[in-house]
Amino acid sequence: KLVAAAQQERFTGRKFDHSFPADAIRSCLALAGLTIGDVTAVGHNFDYGPLRPVFSRTPEGTDLFDACLDPGVQVRWFSAHDLPVGRVEPVRHHDAHAWHAALTHDDMPATVVVADGVGETASLSIYDFDGSAVRRIRSWPITASLGLFYSLITQQLGWLPNSDEHMVMGLAAYGDPARYRDVMRRAVELRPDGGVRVR
Repeated sequence: KLVAAAQQERFTGRKFDHSFPADAIRSCLALAGLTIGDVTAVGHNFDYGPLRPVFSRTPEGTDLFDACLDPGVQVRWFSAHDLPVGRVEPVRHHDAHAWHAALTHDDMPATVVVADGVGETASLSIYDFDGSAVRRIRSWPITASLGLFYSLITQQLGWLPNSDEHMVMGLAAYGDPARYRDVMRRAVELRPDGGVRVR
């Protein structure tokens, strides 16, 4: 059951604030009427474990994994901010999105579609939600990422990818869809299985 939600950037005023979300955590605890001692586990919305071999190919990647992405390090971060927890459980990124959508939805059963830039190795996932569990039905790989394609267009237009896409969306209403329709049709292939492939 979802009882509280908060985002760190709302407290600091920094967009995409990547600092430890101590303010957001304390706010959620207060809204839920809990203390950190009531928390048995923390879920982290990305499972970097399977990507460890990729990170370990370079010294920089190994350092990044050991200093930031390892769940054991995250447990120590909580303690460093006077928020001691027993464990941090990695959750696959799309599973986290699916649970968030499912828990804010009243009608059951439901189909949940997660369309993302990238979550571990997937970009598009479909789930079934029966009221008690989300079950992944199908996933498509990074090569099907409309999110990354959107970010590339944002960058091509001179803006910051993964940040300024809202400006592209706002300006789209003033554009001529016929002008680049053929280019888009060549760039994004609709597959017979319902997925896409970005060329």
